[in-house]
Amino acid sequence: MASSSTVPSKVVLLHYGDDPFKHKFVDLQGADAFTMYKSSSMILIARGFNSTRAVAANAHAQRLTDQLPPSLPPALQIPSDDPNKIVRLMREDTWAKQYPNTVMGPDKSHFFFGAEERPGVLEYGNNGIRIPMEYLLRAGKKEGSISRYFRAQSGKEFKWKVISTHRMECQDLKHTTLAVWEVSPPDEENFGRLTLRPAALQMVTEILSTLTLNRMAQALGW
Repeated sequence: MASSSTVPSKVVLLHYGDDPFKHKFVDLQGADAFTMYKSSSMILIARGFNSTRAVAANAHAQRLTDQLPPSLPPALQIPSDDPNKIVRLMREDTWAKQYPNTVMGPDKSHFFFGAEERPGVLEYGNNGIRIPMEYLLRAGKKEGSISRYFRAQSGKEFKWKVISTHRMECQDLKHTTLAVWEVSPPDEENFGRLTLRPAALQMVTEILSTLTLNRMAQALGW
């Protein structure tokens, strides 16, 4: 566990699960750091809400969802007939507390997809601000560039430099690398590995969210 006064030169998270819509990141001590799972639109149905309306007015619906218990009896876990997928990336408090005053920013993000899994919007925390996914996946200006640019909540610009489907690097516009994601060798149990530099911890949820969004875009052919 990191001490309150010392920030390691790098933080490594192991990536379990190759599905960009369902996976988790775990630190080297085995503590869950981030978990991606389907959002509980089906809970809204179980409690009497219309799912389509919940998506259309999600700023209100998500607040209702967050007030519900984290788990419900199996009888209430009915599937949603909503054609628009909603998934959530959650930062785990136990992991974040290992890096006090270093891990900052929102503790979760929500991905709201359009019809037939087309690009939709992303929301950090519960701030109600929707960012078009395509704005977080902007192509580079150089011809042939496959980097994807995004603007952080701080207003600064960053990019995911896509080396291949097996490796991506998050950099600022001065080409300083904040994070490196890569697929693990076949003999390792985990699917991939994410190496974070100290500066990345200040916006770690945004880095994980945009990394996930890039992998989703690759999988869906955006």
